[in-house]
Amino acid sequence: MAARAAAIALLATIAAVTAAPLAHRAASTTATATPVGTHPVGMVPPLARHRRGAEFVIDGYNGNKNDWHYATIKEVNPIPTCAGHPATYDAGYGSCSTYAWGHKSQNFPFCAQDINTAGEVAENVCRECGACDDGRRVFTWENRAGVKWTLTQLGGTRASNDFDVGTDCPYYATGYTVATAKFDNSGNMVAITGPGGYQYTIGSCKDTSPSKDTSPWCPTWQRAGYCAHAAYKPWMATNCRSACGLCDKRNVPFTCTKDHGIQYGSKAINAHKHTGSYEGCMKKCELNHKCTYFTYSPQYGHGASDCWLKDDTIAKAEGNSFRKKNSKATSGKCTRTVSSVL
Repeated sequence: MAARAAAIALLATIAAVTAAPLAHRAASTTATATPVGTHPVGMVPPLARHRRGAEFVIDGYNGNKNDWHYATIKEVNPIPTCAGHPATYDAGYGSCSTYAWGHKSQNFPFCAQDINTAGEVAENVCRECGACDDGRRVFTWENRAGVKWTLTQLGGTRASNDFDVGTDCPYYATGYTVATAKFDNSGNMVAITGPGGYQYTIGSCKDTSPSKDTSPWCPTWQRAGYCAHAAYKPWMATNCRSACGLCDKRNVPFTCTKDHGIQYGSKAINAHKHTGSYEGCMKKCELNHKCTYFTYSPQYGHGASDCWLKDDTIAKAEGNSFRKKNSKATSGKCTRTVSSVL
């Protein structure tokens, strides 16, 4: 005990001289980015969980988005799960709670040294030491304006979809303290609630920064079948979204071919009144991710629908009768760069 007291006194002297607190051990666990594309000749995509982060975009503010509406959400490497029995741990100097930084017992500097009778080191058992935790996932949110905060999984379980918003968030004081996320079957975050209750979803190929695919090898890996490979699918779904056809159809290049004097089918997935022009009807098709065909006919513009949106299912169902002559109608067959929606 005398030796321990002397060590504490020495540490206190050093702290006083340097006018700085002891460094928290958690600093040694700071996340580092997982190397991407480091394989020779790039023939196999990395297996590691995506750490570069993906850009999420606010749902809404169409045509009026700013840098606060785009956020890169990145998972940091979680520190190891604590082992042993934290509730009963005692190496002769106090329980786990006494190893918290700033506790009057000053046990924190000895987290890596104190061992109980079962041979357990304090830092491997007590989360207060900062070297282990309960396995919760931790993310960082950083918008294009450079404002950043942390998101820590709540509930003491990796199964929880609720995240504690860090006090470093400028919206924390106004009530944004918990964010609810959605994950796909591979455990990748695809949506989360942001400040003000707005939903943020993973960006489309057009919106994602810095580029839609993070590696020039993405098309090669796609052709080799890695988009569907069980071991590589999670990484490919985040880093090779365009190559794997996982971009949002509503935000990728959209082109239509005019078909004058023709009416496409008699059924519709949506019908609109007072559209006013062929271009207006085409825009409605562009905004509807199911739309592949549309017909604009001004003769129905007086109180009735003049724009009909259609999909491949309707085209197939109506078969040969899908393309009909109508001198006042103008139709469009539309294509997008990719054919799948996340």
